[in-house]
Amino acid sequence: MAHTAKQDSKPNNSLWASGAGEFSASTSDGNQFDIAIIGGGFSGLWCAFHLLKLKPDLKIAVFEAQRFGFGASGRNGGWASSDYPVYRSTLEKRYGRNRTADLFSALINSIDELGAFCSLYAPQAHFKKSGTVMFARNSAQEKRLQSSCDELHHWMDKHELDNLLRIRDARGGLFNPECATVNPIGLLFGLLKFLKSENVKLFDNSFATAVAGGVLVNSELFR
Repeated sequence: MAHTAKQDSKPNNSLWASGAGEFSASTSDGNQFDIAIIGGGFSGLWCAFHLLKLKPDLKIAVFEAQRFGFGASGRNGGWASSDYPVYRSTLEKRYGRNRTADLFSALINSIDELGAFCSLYAPQAHFKKSGTVMFARNSAQEKRLQSSCDELHHWMDKHELDNLLRIRDARGGLFNPECATVNPIGLLFGLLKFLKSENVKLFDNSFATAVAGGVLVNSELFR
């Protein structure tokens, strides 16, 4: 595999890659698998992880067209957030309080599960559950954020916010403790190494297309 920090172009070069190290992809020792996953970002790799938890004897292959960490999974901002891009009140109007509560419970649990994985298999991810804060610098922002307080988000006045983070002219902030920071490349490599140790086959530079009877990978048929 090419080193993740190899310069392709500025948009495709991960800013996290310099401390990532190396990962050696699998070599083919047959072309028969129970499960073929196309795409080696977090979505594909976590699918392999959870499939193994459900059925450890599955033979799984992951095919990545570029190198692992090439796409958005290797270049994201490094946030692991339990917030949702739609206001909770809006979700409750659409889907009800119980289903909305289930959603946020799952989001919070996912942060803790991620932290547990990092502590065991990806210390290089530098996972830290330190929360997130949205701050107000004018009265309109203050009013809007205060209206979003709930059991997950609480309002910090200026003094409380200053003890956490000093921001010029800040009037206060909305704090959610159930969020974390993570080095995405470190997490990605930890996940890759874990999957490889569980005999998941990980192929980079392998352009895959689903076809009748299997998956066509660089003109070779995998069934």
